Amino acid sequence: MSSHIIASFQPAKERSKYDNRRKGRFLCDKKRVLEDKLRRIQLCVTTLESINDKWFTYTQQIVTMKRREEEEEKYKTVTEGDQGIFQLLHEGKEAIITLTMHKDEVDQNLKQLSKELTNKQTKEAKFTPSNINVNLPHLSLPTFDGDPRQWRQFWSSFNAAVHTQAIPEIQKIELLVLMS
Repeated sequence: MSSHIIASFQPAKERSKYDNRRKGRFLCDKKRVLEDKLRRIQLCVTTLESINDKWFTYTQQIVTMKRREEEEEKYKTVTEGDQGIFQLLHEGKEAIITLTMHKDEVDQNLKQLSKELTNKQTKEAKFTPSNINVNLPHLSLPTFDGDPRQWRQFWSSFNAAVHTQAIPEIQKIELLVLMS
């Protein structure tokens, strides 16, 4: 009886394992995407900072005053405003912070899922049918006296009550001997 109940839980356990594996894959994929976007934005920010520094250094090295003023005006136009380099750098750094926070959150979720799976596997290992000691109640099964006509009735009763249960073979034999 108890093995039938345990067996009926098996599909739910399998579904749970599947859901956890699917959730784990989803989180790993999400982490990979976040890391990729983070690297790309970091590369863009680094490139913009490098270009900005080089251009600023270049404008400072111009000797003629007129040419220098022209370059400084161009530099000012490119760096300031809603679409300027400074604004792009600011938005890029904010995006890096946001993506890093999301990545950390995904890492935390993965650690939690891993911990849950480890705990679940440990619990399942402790309660496997092979190491459960079953104390069966007194069964009122028919005894088999050797009459071949009664064998089918005896075997179907014994099979349902004892043989199909997840109990050690030695206990099954003991019960069979007691009933014959």
